[in-house]
Amino acid sequence: MTSIWLDGRDAFASDPFEPGSSYDTVVAGAGLTGLVTALLLARSGQNVLVLEARFPGAVTTGNTTAKVTLLQGTFLSQLSRQYSQKQVQAYVDGNREGQAWLLRYLDEQNVPYQIRDAYTYAASAQGTEKLREEVSAATTAGLDMEYVRDAGLPFPVHGAIRLADQAQIHPVDVLDALVADIRGRGGSVVGGVRLQDVTGGRPATVHTDHGTVTANEVVLATGFPCWTAGCTSPSSSPAAPTRQQCSCRRTRRRPRECTSRWNSQPTRCGTTRGTAAGCCWWAGTGTT
Repeated sequence: MTSIWLDGRDAFASDPFEPGSSYDTVVAGAGLTGLVTALLLARSGQNVLVLEARFPGAVTTGNTTAKVTLLQGTFLSQLSRQYSQKQVQAYVDGNREGQAWLLRYLDEQNVPYQIRDAYTYAASAQGTEKLREEVSAATTAGLDMEYVRDAGLPFPVHGAIRLADQAQIHPVDVLDALVADIRGRGGSVVGGVRLQDVTGGRPATVHTDHGTVTANEVVLATGFPCWTAGCTSPSSSPAAPTRQQCSCRRTRRRPRECTSRWNSQPTRCGTTRGTAAGCCWWAGTGTT
């Protein structure tokens, strides 16, 4: 099924991929994260190339619920059980600034969006306690969240929490504006070229299925790791790993020998906590 955001969109007009070229930074992934990153780098004067295996918004961004909200289910209360208040506050502050930056940018670019209240509701009586925990965590972090009985839905709920004045966007319209802005600042956005590996130091060699380019820095902004074993899935790590940081957390499951999808070298594989995805690391080292 095609998402409503992608349905009926014109085919993406890619910039040409030029094997052998050099860049300050190559960004892998043309979703919202990758394109905003590329734009900020281009604004700073860098020569930036964005590589996308399909087309902008093909995966997460183009299939999103399109909310730009600091109410994220009951995530803050989950964070509060695992991390210090200082860390939870940093997460909220970062999300608040990210939201504010995006809405400022959309205003500057005349890209429409809507301001709406955001809700998380409980479908059972047992779920209401989790909602109250979320309100407590959010209030401690400075968010004006409230518990309400009615979420304005066409079916009964056992309670809900509301955070006023959040936003909803058309994500592909946002991506179109970002692509145009990046190109206007001398950057390139290339579709249909898949990053396969990165080798070397500064500059690094970026290997794709259409040839190689070099870059001083490489940013991974993909939904899943896109080269060789060793990187954890973003669903199991709070931040996308760099090549130097790529590693897997060992688990109680006995590691087994396997062959990486991206490299024929044998690796030791296990299952990361919090995700069903398999995760591999170099045998004997634990890192790439």
